[in-house]
Amino acid sequence: MERNKTAQNKRWQESMREYDIDLTDVESAEELHALLRERLPLPGYYGSNLDALYDVLTERADGWSLVLSGIDTAEAVLGSYFGRFRRMLEHAAQDNPRFTVSFADDGDAMDPKLVF
Repeated sequence: MERNKTAQNKRWQESMREYDIDLTDVESAEELHALLRERLPLPGYYGSNLDALYDVLTERADGWSLVLSGIDTAEAVLGSYFGRFRRMLEHAAQDNPRFTVSFADDGDAMDPKLVF
């Protein structure tokens, strides 16, 4: 039984689609959502807000691995909106086991401890 579980997990990891998104140049919530719309396979009806993004990530993000870089800059520019964005992503990763998200500070290599 354990071997079947390991094989399933390996197949799932191999089927993950990684989306690397650099947030360094994002200067507003609108630009953040425009960038996400450009880089992710979001549905046409995506509402460009955190609630709509949460819905997509928990209902449609099957096998997605979202890797965000430039978060120091984005956090400095977006302030509390970035905090809400990050918490929403972490909750979506907890609520959807087939979605992962990781964060990297500006210029840092990805730290596996930051994967949710």
